[in-house]
Amino acid sequence: MTQPIHLQLRALRREMRLRRKDLAAQIGVYYNTISSWDTGRKAPFTHHAHAYARAVHHHLVAIDPTGTIVGNLIDLMPKLPAMRRQRGLSQQMLSHHLRTTKSAVSSLEVRIHAGDSILLTTLEGYLLGFNLSMALVPAERAERAA
Repeated sequence: MTQPIHLQLRALRREMRLRRKDLAAQIGVYYNTISSWDTGRKAPFTHHAHAYARAVHHHLVAIDPTGTIVGNLIDLMPKLPAMRRQRGLSQQMLSHHLRTTKSAVSSLEVRIHAGDSILLTTLEGYLLGFNLSMALVPAERAERAA
C-alpha cells in the first residue's frame, strides 16, 4: 500500500534537504504548520498541498484504478461537479457512498465551484466517490500525462 500523501511529501522534503522554515516561507505558511502536516496532525488545504508538492518537484494528481492520471488536482477541482454528473452520480448517491448528507456534498461542490479552500482529506474522500484516488507523482510524469 502507498504511504499517505503527507508522509510522501515529508520524505521528499527531507530528501531535498529543504528545511521546514524555508518551505514555510516559500509557500506562505508558518513553520509550525509544515510540522503539523508532516506528522499528519493537520491536513493542508489543497492549494497549500499543491504548493508543497511543487516545491519538491512533484504534482498532486487524480488517478483511476489502472494508475492512469486523470488530471492535475488543482486543474481538475473546478471540473469535479460536472464530472460527477457526467458519470451519472447524483449528490444523493455520492453522499451515501461518503456516509454524509446530500447537503454536505452540495455545500462542498459550491465551495469547489467558488474556488474556496478545501482540505486535502475532504477532497480525497470526494474523489473516492468517483473511484479515483490521489497520488503524488514526479512533475515530469504529470506534465507528460497532461
